[in-house]
Amino acid sequence: MKRKIILAALLALAGGVATSWRWAAEWLYLAGIGAAATLTFSAGDSTSVPVTLPRNLILIPARVDDRQVNLILDSGLQFTVLNADRAAELRLPLHGERQVPGGGPGHRLTVAFARSATIAIGDARFRPRRLAAIPLSFLEPFIGERIDGIIGHDLLAQARVRIDYARRTVTLSRGSSAPLSTGGTALPVRIEGREAIVDVTLFPLSGDSVVAALKVDTGSPTALGVDGGLVRSTRLAGSNQARREVPGIGLAGESRGEAFLLRGVRVGDAVFETPLVYSTPTDSTTTGGVIGAELLRQFTLTFDYANARLWLQPAAGGSRSLDYDRSGLLLVAAGRAFDSLVVRHVESRSPAAQAGVLPGDVIVRVDSIGAEALRLTGVISALMHGGVTTTLGVVRAGRSMALTIRLPEHYPSHPGPP
Repeated sequence: MKRKIILAALLALAGGVATSWRWAAEWLYLAGIGAAATLTFSAGDSTSVPVTLPRNLILIPARVDDRQVNLILDSGLQFTVLNADRAAELRLPLHGERQVPGGGPGHRLTVAFARSATIAIGDARFRPRRLAAIPLSFLEPFIGERIDGIIGHDLLAQARVRIDYARRTVTLSRGSSAPLSTGGTALPVRIEGREAIVDVTLFPLSGDSVVAALKVDTGSPTALGVDGGLVRSTRLAGSNQARREVPGIGLAGESRGEAFLLRGVRVGDAVFETPLVYSTPTDSTTTGGVIGAELLRQFTLTFDYANARLWLQPAAGGSRSLDYDRSGLLLVAAGRAFDSLVVRHVESRSPAAQAGVLPGDVIVRVDSIGAEALRLTGVISALMHGGVTTTLGVVRAGRSMALTIRLPEHYPSHPGPP
């Protein structure tokens, strides 16, 4: 028997950046954030821009009132926001600073406001009626790049947005009720609270499959996240199933959660095997979950909200086996250029812990490749391949050493099909 669960809350997920903030969204909407945004094109009806993908996140080069910025495209964030720490550089005076509920029960966010500004993305000109500004710089070490702001649902609601992960391009075109012609699969999308919700099927290692309505979140770098209440109510993880205790990061700061394996997940016509799921430890007022970028990047996506569809075309080089960290390390990038990689946390009894890696170690090499060349994203990617042995060159208290990590095929352990 399949059970249908409607999921609708945010997650601060392990090693990831969950930028949703349902607790603040309604307050900001009433303050005029996200209302009456406009999108125009200086030439034609569409524009394409190259992007980079640090930690699977979509980093778009843009301009705010003719000043160059780096903006994350985050389908899971209800509104476009600027990094309050960069407002002075952008010559955007802030006013009306206040504390609002956000980031989770008991947490509060510092929010200020700026005058409206034009955000130029290629030949497109996006102008929110009013802009919110929140501190975002603390996220940069976890991403390894400068972050000047986040583009959210208010842009997606104005345009068709095509994300080609394989070619690293984003294309914006005018929203239209005309049917979209692609060779992919069209998933029905429901917009609830300025969030895009789609149905997926989760297959636990044992027991019934679960049909769940999850938020589409390009701003979460991992594949799947679910609320702790869903895990318990549906028994997605068995009582004796191996789990990992993992750290996380979100707008409210650092957090703790757990991770476990599923037998599979079906999205549209595609089935992915043994995905790792991150879960918050506590219940929220509503159960919730996300489909994140590690899964989404297996497709070329087209957000077509005018027709209530998300189009999925299998990406060139896409996989039915989703990557995830198998080392047990949480790494951050330090320095002005984010080119010094430091171990922030080591999971207990993890492959990294068994290899002798300690918090504070500076990673300078992965096998024969320098960490400066790989940067944060490259080093993390190197630790996602199961069934291999990797040698990390580290510096600890001025002393260089080589530590060998054996990355298991599955972590935590996977007992096999039920």
